[in-house]
Amino acid sequence: MTLDNCIIEGKKAEIQLFQKVKQARTMYLESGVQKSGFNRFHKFKYYTLDDIVPVADGICNELGLLTLTDVTNNTATMQVVDIETGRSIDFKFSIQLTDDCPDNINQQIQNLGKTITYARRYLYMLFLDIVEPDAVDCAKQTKTSKTTTPKNTKPVQEVQKTKPDDIPKLSKQEIYDQISPELERKVSIQMNNELQNKKLNPSEPKNRRLILDMWKEEGLLESREYPAYEIMLGLTPIVGGS
Repeated sequence: MTLDNCIIEGKKAEIQLFQKVKQARTMYLESGVQKSGFNRFHKFKYYTLDDIVPVADGICNELGLLTLTDVTNNTATMQVVDIETGRSIDFKFSIQLTDDCPDNINQQIQNLGKTITYARRYLYMLFLDIVEPDAVDCAKQTKTSKTTTPKNTKPVQEVQKTKPDDIPKLSKQEIYDQISPELERKVSIQMNNELQNKKLNPSEPKNRRLILDMWKEEGLLESREYPAYEIMLGLTPIVGGS
């Protein structure tokens, strides 16, 4: 086979792979997968790996595709391989791998497992072009949304709307499971910026608590979100707590 023929065959294999990826996205869209995950803090449904993987595997088997995932060096990668030609395409994004609990091996393992699960889910979303609300956007919408109070409405009626019974009673583990690594990273950056602006030592938990309480007083943080932010900012332990 001549060099020109090799180049032509390579281009054909590349185009075939792109066509298969496009077909896989169409097949997933038409599969009618339902979202089983529900974020009880920001009130939105989302796709879990249990929703995505069985359908994705069936589509890949039908089209002759293989997916390989890897999370190393702060980069999550999914390699989609065309088994027929050996051609592949990579989907990747940057992810922060941090050791926030150096003295707690159980928490380290739990954090790593959660990060890998998040990475796999997001890689499938890139590969299959799955669209859904972002947890950070939903959090912003919750904070910026305003309710209008009708005229002649008594204050007591407004109080009844936010009675304690309406706030989900979750364990620390359940709260932690609702937090995405991306949201955790962005909250950490926001907190560090606040501490820097106010010239406060970020390593002091009391300073992080001070900023957190300030956010709550200014209406930037709802009471039901407070426990989640305590966990994200390392102000309360997860393991052994209720």
